Amino acid sequence: MSGTSAFLGGTVFAGALAFLLLKGEAPGSAGFLGGKATPTPLPSDLPTVTVSQLPQPSTADPLAVYNAEQQKKEADQLKAQLEKQISDSEQLKVKVEKQSTDSDQFKALLESQSTDNKQIKAQLEKQSADFEQSKAQLDKQHIETEQIKSQLRNQQMIVESLTTQLKANTAELQNQNAQSLFGGRSTNYAGGIAWLLAGVLTTIAGGFVLLRFMAVTSQRQARLLRYSKAQRSRLQQPKRYSRFLLPSQQSPEVRYEERQLR
Repeated sequence: MSGTSAFLGGTVFAGALAFLLLKGEAPGSAGFLGGKATPTPLPSDLPTVTVSQLPQPSTADPLAVYNAEQQKKEADQLKAQLEKQISDSEQLKVKVEKQSTDSDQFKALLESQSTDNKQIKAQLEKQSADFEQSKAQLDKQHIETEQIKSQLRNQQMIVESLTTQLKANTAELQNQNAQSLFGGRSTNYAGGIAWLLAGVLTTIAGGFVLLRFMAVTSQRQARLLRYSKAQRSRLQQPKRYSRFLLPSQQSPEVRYEERQLR
C-alpha cells in the first residue's frame, strides 16, 4: 500500500513539474515561488505541446480495484461455501430423518420383542407351576404305589396262608379218608371245597389289584410323556427375532437353519 501511494505521489509531482516547465516557470523562479513571472520566449523551431497531450494520472485507484476484485472473489467463495453448507445441511437433515425412522422401527421391534419375552416368561412361570403340580402328583402317586405294593404283599401273605391251610386241610382230609372210608366224608369234602374256593377268590382279587396298578402306572407315564413334549414345543424361541439374539440365546434349530442359509 505504501509503494502504491509513493507511485501515485511521484506521478502527480512529475506531472505538476512538467506543467510548470512547459509554462516557463522553473522551481526557484519568481513565478514558481508565487512572484510575478516574466514570459520566456521559446524558440520557433521547437514543437508546441499542449497540456491535454500529456499523460494524465489515472483517477482509478489500483488498490481499490484490487480490493474490489478480492472482495468479489471472497464473496463468490463465501457464496459457494454457503451453498455447499446448505447442501450438506440438507443431506444431514435427510440422514437424521432416516436415522429417526430407523430408530423408531428398531424401538417398535424392541417393544414387540419385549412383549414376546414377557409372554415367554409368563409361559415359563405357568410351566413351572404345572411342573410343581406334576411333581406333587408324582409324589402322591408314589405314595399310592407304595400303598398298593403293601396291599399286594398283604394279599400275597393271605394267599400263602390260605394255601398252607388248604394243604393242611387236604392232608387232614386224606388222613380222615384213610381212617374212615364212609363216615363223615361229605362234611370234609364240603370244608375242603370251601377253602379251595376262598383261595381261588383271593388269588383272583390279588391279580385284579395287580392289573389295576399296572394300568394306572402306564396311563400316568403316557400323560407325563405328552406333558414333556408340550413343554419342549413351548420353549422354542420365536424365529422372527432370532437375528437380534446372541448365539447362546438362540435355540439349536434356529442356529442350524441360519447355517444352512449361509
